[in-house]
Amino acid sequence: GYVFWTDYQGRKDQVAAGREGCERDKADRLVNAEGWRTAEAARRQAGELKIADKYKGYADDMEARGRINCEERYPKASLLP
Repeated sequence: GYVFWTDYQGRKDQVAAGREGCERDKADRLVNAEGWRTAEAARRQAGELKIADKYKGYADDMEARGRINCEERYPKASLLP
């Protein structure tokens, strides 16, 4: 029983750590996307549309990856391995 319980506790801790890291990564991606949006706006203002479109693609990708559901990605630990 003890081995079974400690194994379950380990899986729970692993899921919790994964979710915490996922939430940090989401926040980092959204902040980075904001920086690319700022750079995109500056390039558009300067008339450099090709580069601005490239920056837009970077920001779009980061924003999409920043919208993942961490609970879905790291589901609750089950009692059985």
